[in-house]
Amino acid sequence: MPVLTDEQLQNGYFAELAGFPPAKIIHTVAEYDGATCCCIACTQLADDESDRVHRQILADWIRFFQANPVAFRAVHLASYVPQKLFDAVCCQKNLIELRCKWGKYTDLSALTNLHDLQYLYLGSCPGVKDITPITRLEQLVVLYVENFKQIEDYSPLTALTHLEQLVISGSLYSSTPLRDLDFIRDMPSLASFGRLCTTLRKKYTKEEKEQLHALSPDVLGIHDQAWWY
Repeated sequence: MPVLTDEQLQNGYFAELAGFPPAKIIHTVAEYDGATCCCIACTQLADDESDRVHRQILADWIRFFQANPVAFRAVHLASYVPQKLFDAVCCQKNLIELRCKWGKYTDLSALTNLHDLQYLYLGSCPGVKDITPITRLEQLVVLYVENFKQIEDYSPLTALTHLEQLVISGSLYSSTPLRDLDFIRDMPSLASFGRLCTTLRKKYTKEEKEQLHALSPDVLGIHDQAWWY
């Protein structure tokens, strides 16, 4: 039975406020009030505090995520995400939703700790070289990846048998190449798909385009994005 609503399928689960509207963004562990859904910005902080204070705030969150592995069900990291923070938030074994705004992390292997994860947004992270860890998220329903410049082949995602929505986006400043879209025909649960700021290596004929559409007639285009342009 589908999980996403018609509106989420058409407009994208991760819209302006993503899957849940955060009441506020918190910066320090001291501001945390015990909520299981939380929007956190613990990097790129105001200049009126010293670099030492900034480093301490980040270190505090890393320790907190590691020491309290069942604190959260949903986390949005609303600022730059370094590798150590990414690995730490993936210690939250009860997470069903994770959104990372952007980062320079290259290793996604910590995601394999998140057995219940259903909604995943990985903002601009051009250093990622391997998407295999994502394919092990067996409960995943929504996947949004942005600016994976070193990934052209997305066929491993066919292992995600519950995935209903997939958005593959390039950078705002340059297109990201994709090998092809043939893998979509092997994703029977997929109900909506978006391809933003990307180009295709494979050149499809008009007949091939029609055949691929015919095999996936119910797949909606996110944000009215045409598959082929």
